[in-house]
Amino acid sequence: MTNVITEVKSGNYKQADQHAITAYLDNFEYLEASIEKHDPDLKGTLEIDMRENLRGMINDEKPSQAIEEYVNGILGKLEKAEELLANDTSFSQPSPPAGFADIKGLAAGFGTYTGERKDPGQADDPAKAAVRNGIDEIRIKLDETLRLYKEGKAEGALLTSRSAYLDSYENVEIPLRPIDPDFTLDMEIKFAELRNLMQYGAPFAQVEAKVIEIRRGLDESERLVSGTGIVAPAIAFSTSFSIIFREGLESALIVGAILTYLEASRNERFKKHVYYGIVIAFAATAVTWFVAQFIISMSGASRALIEAIAGVSAVAVLFWVSFWILNKVETKRWIEFVKAKVWNYAVIFYSLP
Repeated sequence: MTNVITEVKSGNYKQADQHAITAYLDNFEYLEASIEKHDPDLKGTLEIDMRENLRGMINDEKPSQAIEEYVNGILGKLEKAEELLANDTSFSQPSPPAGFADIKGLAAGFGTYTGERKDPGQADDPAKAAVRNGIDEIRIKLDETLRLYKEGKAEGALLTSRSAYLDSYENVEIPLRPIDPDFTLDMEIKFAELRNLMQYGAPFAQVEAKVIEIRRGLDESERLVSGTGIVAPAIAFSTSFSIIFREGLESALIVGAILTYLEASRNERFKKHVYYGIVIAFAATAVTWFVAQFIISMSGASRALIEAIAGVSAVAVLFWVSFWILNKVETKRWIEFVKAKVWNYAVIFYSLP
């Protein structure tokens, strides 16, 4: 925090902001859970002071004297927090490498939330709108993070990922934490792990995989804050039911047509193969579901893309089977036509004198 004052006095507000970010993300974040156990109000006050108010003053380029006074106020509150933690035998000083996130320290916060609890969707409408907008911003910043890291601009990628969390997801956490505090902390850890990966110079594939995890968490964050309501589940159920009913009906018609053809052509002995196929189809459906889940988890492909591929494949199969059945019908008619012609010619031939 003293570096913040030094940079502000030098007129370097941009660097002062980076020091403020470091003080919050790389230091205070790991003390939050321990401070909250003893004094939740103090923890909340320090969080707002460091994350929002101080950085707001720096970004607005307030006079150095005003910022120095505000920083001194924060330091006084930190001294009070230090006194609380000094008497806490369960508290251990974070010891990650310099500049790296202390994942173990963050994980100590699981199960420590003692504030107000809410059910999913209980946030007010302005908070829901703010969460949706914030998550949209985070997605854009995550895309930018990946682009920069892929281009070898690790420092820019790190700064962008920091902004994605500090300037956007921290605001999502405010309505999210009362709904699911442990999930909120888990997301916080994922962002920290992303920053660590980039600082360690991890391969792009690992960084991308972590971003995919965060994106899934963003979807869940939005769902928890916005709630599902009644309409969304009803639409999802009716849509799924209509698809299952339609596909089931089509399958039944196809199987029925095949069995009818076998019976009409006096090939009942092949019916058992159709029944075998039905059993195999059920087994293949289960296997396909597991494979699709695996592909989604490994590649990050969206469910919409998987559904589109499956839909196109289903259309192709149905078209092929329908064409096959029609072709068999036409073949039967052609054979009957040829037989009729041959019979007519035979009758004419034998009727000649």
